[in-house]
Amino acid sequence: SRIIGSLGGWQTGTVFTLENGQQWQVNKGNAKLPKALNDPNVYVGISLVGKWYFQFDDEDLPKAMVTRIK
Repeated sequence: SRIIGSLGGWQTGTVFTLENGQQWQVNKGNAKLPKALNDPNVYVGISLVGKWYFQFDDEDLPKAMVTRIK
């Protein structure tokens, strides 16, 4: 999947819109990226305890814990 737009970081409440129209909201935590990413690829995963997260291509970047809202 791909996030539409520029991404420089996130905080609780940030909404990501994917190219397929899905919207996901950060439910906890924040991060500031070393440099902004434009239309970054993202893997949507689910943890062993049932929590959804976004993992970016650069594995050094933190995961964003998210909930689908649309």
